Amino acid sequence: MTILLQGDRSASAPTRESTRVKVWDLPLRLSHWAMASCVLIAWFTPNTYDALHRGAGYGVLALTLFRLVWGFVGTRYSRFQNPLRAFRVLPRYLWAIGRGR
Repeated sequence: MTILLQGDRSASAPTRESTRVKVWDLPLRLSHWAMASCVLIAWFTPNTYDALHRGAGYGVLALTLFRLVWGFVGTRYSRFQNPLRAFRVLPRYLWAIGRGR
């Protein structure tokens, strides 16, 4: 997926330049869509299609494991930037959500 960023509008040049910035690579994009599909399948199949429901749950587990691995060894735009910082600020973030901030 790419996002187009418009050039600086305060510039005196009459033409605008666009820059492409890559956001997600193909494996990450496919895993996100597969995760959404597995969650929807699991949501609509409890107690009716147990094998399909169980398979969707295992799919979610496998895709979560893939994302964890890909966050460390994947391409530049799919890697975790600073996972230790995220774990350090998570308690304060959850506390603020609990207090309505």
